[in-house]
Amino acid sequence: MKNKKSFLVLIYSLFFSTIISLVFSEAGSKQNTGKSISQHTDTIYKLSDWNYKDTVYLKVKGKYYLMFPPHADDGGEDEQDDPENGGNISAAGFSAASKNEACDGEAYDGSDRKNVKTTYYAYRLETFQTLSDFLETLPKDSDVGSNEEEPISTGEDSRRVVAEKRRIYIKQTWVYAFARQADEDYHVIIGSSDKKSESEFFNVEISGLPGRRSNSYPKMKKVRGDFKEIFGIDECKTGYVKFYNNPIKISLKGIAFFDQLHFKRRNAIGPKEARGKTYWELHPVYEIKTKE
Repeated sequence: MKNKKSFLVLIYSLFFSTIISLVFSEAGSKQNTGKSISQHTDTIYKLSDWNYKDTVYLKVKGKYYLMFPPHADDGGEDEQDDPENGGNISAAGFSAASKNEACDGEAYDGSDRKNVKTTYYAYRLETFQTLSDFLETLPKDSDVGSNEEEPISTGEDSRRVVAEKRRIYIKQTWVYAFARQADEDYHVIIGSSDKKSESEFFNVEISGLPGRRSNSYPKMKKVRGDFKEIFGIDECKTGYVKFYNNPIKISLKGIAFFDQLHFKRRNAIGPKEARGKTYWELHPVYEIKTKE
């Protein structure tokens, strides 16, 4: 009888210790963001639950990502089309005459280099272990943007110049922020390190969709859907969503692209605290995957 009681005591002890460990594991996983944020910070599971004013946790596939609300310094990314190519901006200072608005559809809603932004190209795949490895291979902005022998048009039917004819696979990088733009592209700011203070930043773009008859439509639709699933995007909102404390580790594939429009305007891309130093991009991204 004594042995039976001892056995039952042992069973009860194991049961309650398991319950306690499960309760604290949820709090502990939040602490793994590496920052001393209050345990009372709310957790959301999709972006439509966020008011874009409070710091919150986004829970994705069992992991917590600390998200900061947009800031006034995040603005300045004018995605309105070039007036030289039938855009809707007055030539004087590029002031808006009748601006596009984000969230009025999933199709690419602009004319700036529309063809190349929404088309997949089967160039030879170049593989890079890190973002830094890839950045080292890029030509200088001035050598491309100011090249009179091979000028880049910002027209709708603009073609890729030789330096852009590259298909890139980055095996390891981190997402620090993203925002939906007026032309329905997502600007996605990636970094070379999981530590913000040590990271180089770079813009890649999930393109607005081409027409349904385009051969690239299925691939562009899939990556857009994958991107939304990763980040719990179930409704359209604008403004940068940031993951500075705990950036999301991913791999991605995309086509090299020089942003001539922003180069001409000297218009920076990304939140003030996470801006790259080049007008090169990957655009469109055609594959994105999270990594453990």
